[in-house]
Amino acid sequence: MSLRLRPARPADLRFLLSLAPRLAEFGVPPWRARAQVVDAERRALTRALEAGSPDAPILITEDAERRGVGRALLEAAEDWARGRGHPFISLNVFTQNTRARSVYERLGYGPETLRYVKPLEQNAAS
Repeated sequence: MSLRLRPARPADLRFLLSLAPRLAEFGVPPWRARAQVVDAERRALTRALEAGSPDAPILITEDAERRGVGRALLEAAEDWARGRGHPFISLNVFTQNTRARSVYERLGYGPETLRYVKPLEQNAAS
């Protein structure tokens, strides 16, 4: 399969927002509400497209999975970072997202630190 990557455009926003729920499909930590995760991602996508940020989040549709799209996106990100002299790339992923973690590890990424979270409100996920 031949892939062509391009930066997201403002016209892509509606489609990208429709992909945000996929980030919670694998399950979120018990102190996070699924809707909270999805809403936060939608806000980040909207800000990134409006600002034309090179640090915009990347989402992949389900029908693009297992076709090399993730690998191509990560390779493009690595080329982008190298071209700007960055020494490394860091990724954030929920611990429950074993599929994404497996992909990252196959491509040479490894865990560096663990972030521990304790919700201070009783109903933090509500």
